[in-house]
Amino acid sequence: MDTDTYYSKEKTLENIRKLRELNNWTQQDMADKLFMSLSSYTNLELGNSKLYMEKLEKIADLFGVKLGDLLFLEKQNIVFFINDMNDNNNNNNVAYYASSNNYINEIEKLQLQVQYQQELLNQQRQQIETLTLLVDTLKAKSDAK
Repeated sequence: MDTDTYYSKEKTLENIRKLRELNNWTQQDMADKLFMSLSSYTNLELGNSKLYMEKLEKIADLFGVKLGDLLFLEKQNIVFFINDMNDNNNNNNVAYYASSNNYINEIEKLQLQVQYQQELLNQQRQQIETLTLLVDTLKAKSDAK
């Protein structure tokens, strides 16, 4: 899929520039925060270099916004699924982006439900470990008698 059909690079760059200006940050400030040279950041903001997902995520993090807020999606009802396969943790590096607030809200609800279920499973594992330890202790006491 050609990602240019789903977002406007120019609008994304405009959003980055506007957020930078709203924070009263210079291009040098941004370059420093992103650990890059001023000329590299200037080329990024002007669209003379490629926008990689990792860099976009860092920029979104700096501004305290979601990555989807930086992107200007031109088509409706488009959902992006991004998973970094280099990470061994299956669920920790998965992100969803959508052009519809309904999709975004639904995805966030589902992510919260998954997180809650994972917490319940962790609690159950801890209870099993505690009960196993208790059973082992009781067996050892009864064997000692």
